[in-house]
Amino acid sequence: MTDNMKVTVLECGRVILPSCALFREEGAFYPFAMITKLRSRDALINAPVFCFLIEHPNGKKIVYDTAWSSMVRAHPWRNMAASHLVDQPILPPGQCINERVAALGYKNADIDCVILSHMHIDHAGGVKNMAGAQKFMVSRAEYEVAGKGGPAAYRKCCWDGVAFELFDYDDLGIGPLGKAKDLFGDGSVLLIATPGHTPGHTSMLLRHGGKQLLLAGDNGYARKSWRDGILPGLMKDPENMERSLKWEKDFHDGSDDLIDVISDHETELDKLVYEF
Repeated sequence: MTDNMKVTVLECGRVILPSCALFREEGAFYPFAMITKLRSRDALINAPVFCFLIEHPNGKKIVYDTAWSSMVRAHPWRNMAASHLVDQPILPPGQCINERVAALGYKNADIDCVILSHMHIDHAGGVKNMAGAQKFMVSRAEYEVAGKGGPAAYRKCCWDGVAFELFDYDDLGIGPLGKAKDLFGDGSVLLIATPGHTPGHTSMLLRHGGKQLLLAGDNGYARKSWRDGILPGLMKDPENMERSLKWEKDFHDGSDDLIDVISDHETELDKLVYEF
């Protein structure tokens, strides 16, 4: 146990995909513009896929997002189906979420909670690789949408058979809708409703020692998303997406105690461990 909050950024592979999938381009013919094999090499981005290990001062260990399943190494089409048309996964040995956790000296059973920002395949793909973790959590709104499945972003094969604890948001007055869940009841870990990319998308705000760190998931793919108000190519609800990005920028600009805002595909990150 430590007196500080420690957050380790884990690069759990990468993804190659058209830049217009991350940063919406006017005039692009969606969704076909997002098919990787139809785009030239200079129209593609090689982006990281981040997960996070949070070591809380109370002794709890949390994993936020799980990235790719280990199955994408040998059977990407079987694991991803039609989403493989857009996302080309890269998962070198040692970079699956459970391998990253083990490299830090922890077993899956040492993880008190695995929390998903949302259930797209590059965030929920590694859920089964974290088998043995004490608890898996996702918002009820997200789980209900993801449960309907679909050939692209949601792949139930990644989490079928896994028991999730579903949570609802409370009216805590933070976030674009003012809704969040206080995980420990002390304000140190807030699961904030940031809908738009998906209906039940959840960002995570960590607070300790007079400092804050916001883990944004896919509420914007990189700093320029919220900084410049650039919508993604893939989004469920443009109105809420705009609202969530605006809140993220306003929160960043108006918080003197904010250490950073980190998206799951941040391309400008130069620090991998935060202690506060």
